[in-house]
Amino acid sequence: MKNQEKNLCVNCPNPCCQAVKRLPYLGEKDPIIFEYLLIGSFPDPNLLLNKNIRFRRPFIVEWTLPIEVSKCPAYTKDKLCKIYKHRPLTCKMFPRTHTGEIHPFCPFGEAVCTVPKWQEPEFTKKLAKLDSFLMNKLFLEKDGRKILSNILHEEESFKVPALYNNYLILVLLLSGANIKQCLTNQYKAIKNLISLGLDEVNFYIPDSDEIMPANLSGLKTNLDYLFYIIEEEKLLTIFSELLSVIFC
Repeated sequence: MKNQEKNLCVNCPNPCCQAVKRLPYLGEKDPIIFEYLLIGSFPDPNLLLNKNIRFRRPFIVEWTLPIEVSKCPAYTKDKLCKIYKHRPLTCKMFPRTHTGEIHPFCPFGEAVCTVPKWQEPEFTKKLAKLDSFLMNKLFLEKDGRKILSNILHEEESFKVPALYNNYLILVLLLSGANIKQCLTNQYKAIKNLISLGLDEVNFYIPDSDEIMPANLSGLKTNLDYLFYIIEEEKLLTIFSELLSVIFC
């Protein structure tokens, strides 16, 4: 960030880093981000309600923060970003939105905008193809939910929301992330939240007004389970073969 733009952000009367509770995951694979922000994979709320409607995505993946957290964990007391060079793509694009407009939330607008236009990352196109494959299995096959659970190697994938699930592993593999390192850094993100005195927290479920309660120690256990199935069930090999079929 140029000094002029940096000074404007430092003096912002309504810093965006204190307002954001979630950001779309756009294929970021830098492990440093995973050390500060949680990555959540939430079943589509309509699927949870058993609505037989075709949607583009079976799950919604995003960077997410507990409602109880007042600001981004990477936001410093000097009103700067600890991970500025590594921040998520949405942060890099802000205040420009995916429609190409300047976000009305930003009081400085063009003065702090560093990108000429929004460019859709290649990852989102790949993710759309993956989701289309999974949704076709879900809605066009007999016993679609059972088939999809078998594909994801996860029983009752849509029964309840979960911050971490097998679909998340599939998406991280699609992005080319070092999955074990990223998940290891999620432990650090959870530990940082615990250091704030948090135990029971709440997350907004994407595309709904619903709230998902969670216990931070439970999230650590959830991560332990993901590591277990990655090792014991050779999940990365299975998913790599699946992706090779979809993108052959």
